[in-house]
Amino acid sequence: MLASIAAADAAGEQLSAFQLVANVCVIGVPLLLADLLREQHRLLGQVRDQARRLAELRAAEAGEAAARERVRIARDVHDVVGNQLSAIAVQAGAGRTTVDADPAEARATFERIADMARDALAETRAAVRGMREEGRDETSGAPPGLADLDTLLDAVRASGVEVRVLRRPPADALAPDVQAAAFRIVQEALTNVARHARPPRAAVSIHCTNGEVFLDIADDGERRPGPAAHGSGIAGMRERAALVGGRLDAGPSTDGMGWRVRAVLPAPRPAVRDGVHVP
Repeated sequence: MLASIAAADAAGEQLSAFQLVANVCVIGVPLLLADLLREQHRLLGQVRDQARRLAELRAAEAGEAAARERVRIARDVHDVVGNQLSAIAVQAGAGRTTVDADPAEARATFERIADMARDALAETRAAVRGMREEGRDETSGAPPGLADLDTLLDAVRASGVEVRVLRRPPADALAPDVQAAAFRIVQEALTNVARHARPPRAAVSIHCTNGEVFLDIADDGERRPGPAAHGSGIAGMRERAALVGGRLDAGPSTDGMGWRVRAVLPAPRPAVRDGVHVP
């Protein structure tokens, strides 16, 4: 504006308002357009950067989801197949030692092996169907619970393990996911007792107090200086506990005899309405 006024004054002319505005627009409009173009480039750069970060986050999430799925499949295969095969192996060993001394007991053992194999096959097929069903998560279907403990204990006792149940809560005292975690932990712990404890003798205690459920599975066999096995049994039990917000410890007993598994899982007290438990 000052340049336009000075140029008009030097030429002895009177600068009208229209001429003044026109002179300003000649410079102002290109500057405004340049500023808008620069802002557009900045926004496009932000959009590209956000798109790149979003793609990286999606790739990371896909990798984490795939890793979680691999861990879940490995855990389910171990729980469904591994424990059943371990029980079959123990039964087969017992049958081999009794086939000559007690043929009737050997036949009963082999019948139990056949039953276990059929059960393992049925559970494996169910697990495979669940893995193929789109959108199925780990808590869908009918997970095992405390009501299935008697069947588990019968199978464990049939394999030659002496099991005493010291305490156990009613099945409706725990949520289904906590029941499933407790069942799998007891199953794996007793499978390790059958495989490693000598003598194969264990005590199981499950009790609820102050909104938590405490699991204690201990055997009084010979002390094992290291982990019960180089497999994934203890890691799987810890994962089962962590999935429901609990924790688990496993190791030699403090008295130097046997092995002990202790877990603490959340067990919120169910609401009571008109004398009826409300989940």
